[in-house]
Amino acid sequence: MLTILKLLIVPLMAIMIFCAVKLFKTFFKLNSTLGWFSGLVFFVCLPFSLVTLNGGVDLAGWSAGWTTIDLSESKFVFSYFIIWILLFISFLVIIVCLSARKHHLMTNGCLKRVSTKYKKVILLLMGMMLIDWIIRIWSHGGIVPLIISDWYSRGEMLYEEYGHLYVLYNHILTAVNFLFVVLSIYHVSQTIHHRRIFFATPLFFVIAIFLLLQMIVSGNRIFIASFGVALFTLFIIKKSMRSITISILLIFLLVPFFGMWAVIRGNVTDWSERKEFYHEVVSRDNNQGKYFNIAMDAFEGVGVTLLFNVINDFGEREKYLYGQSYYRIFTFFLPRTIYPEKSSNITTVFAEIYEPGIDTSLVASVIGDMYANFSLFTLIILPFTTFIVVLFDLRKSRKYSTTEIDGILGFVLIFCATRFGISSMIIYALFTIVLYKVSFILVSLSFKHKHSI
Repeated sequence: MLTILKLLIVPLMAIMIFCAVKLFKTFFKLNSTLGWFSGLVFFVCLPFSLVTLNGGVDLAGWSAGWTTIDLSESKFVFSYFIIWILLFISFLVIIVCLSARKHHLMTNGCLKRVSTKYKKVILLLMGMMLIDWIIRIWSHGGIVPLIISDWYSRGEMLYEEYGHLYVLYNHILTAVNFLFVVLSIYHVSQTIHHRRIFFATPLFFVIAIFLLLQMIVSGNRIFIASFGVALFTLFIIKKSMRSITISILLIFLLVPFFGMWAVIRGNVTDWSERKEFYHEVVSRDNNQGKYFNIAMDAFEGVGVTLLFNVINDFGEREKYLYGQSYYRIFTFFLPRTIYPEKSSNITTVFAEIYEPGIDTSLVASVIGDMYANFSLFTLIILPFTTFIVVLFDLRKSRKYSTTEIDGILGFVLIFCATRFGISSMIIYALFTIVLYKVSFILVSLSFKHKHSI
């Protein structure tokens, strides 16, 4: 049976590649569809294929029972086919939708132009990020106490002290980080548009430093990962061979670092000890190999590993949520002191089930989010969601009111939704869109005021 499961990866990879070719021939700018496809590939398809070809996985550095998958056991076959079918149908929906389009899409020059005020917005966001880092350093009693603390407990400590005010603050700062990534990608796009290499401006290096500092302070690599995947996709769209070549070289250099970040982020001050510990973990004798472990860490393989268990457990050992995590969209602004029955975030639900008693969060991709809520109806809901995303972009691409920043915003938010689940990302998306509109209005007003004096 294991041989059949491995052979099925061939048609899955074939339709994925064909889908990618179709997308890059159709769209000329980053958009939600490219973000959806990139997220499914990066967070689900690639680690799923790695696990299958390896015959399973035993996650390096983890000891919980759910972190071990053996595809030679019959209990994981059902989960395998659910994931395979969902990925295959989703890619097929994209291909059919793009093949059936009746109108030509706009080329690069047909989009509404955005003024250079975006650079002022980037500086404004950098200022907000700096203030946030200063607050966090002050609240922890210094830089060293902050970066040696557990990355997840950094927010928990502030929540215990400030309660729901911190929740609101954290939502706003998350939106700041998302918008910063979006405008940074737009800046690179403009650089390439003027026939220059993507790192040809001083602002790019400042952006890179801020993204790295953000990852160190928060412990979260999703923002820098979104930036990297979006840039690589952008380079392919722009057919910038120099940028693509440099990116591939950087990928080979940075993948080991991002692979071990999950281990070293707990204390970056003791780099050598953490690095040595990580190499011991990934090199252990677990019949997987060092490079397989590094690749699984780099592609967030823990999400797919958890996904196998979610599909197995929900409906059997655990009750379905029946949309509870999606109800939060309408109740997230209510404190639990007012509404104690408010449903938890899906990442918190998974953590309470699979890592009880530990302050952490776990993700099982958008598929796990949907399956835990809607069971086998996910086989309809995920392809339908894919259809809606593609249809939205096909319709929007024919309107002159579309800006490139709108498309990049859609790419980043949808890309992250494939990682954390739609129910989690909708709230952050709302905050980010509002911040996007407000920040440009504020910069425009200050610009007008300056010229009226």
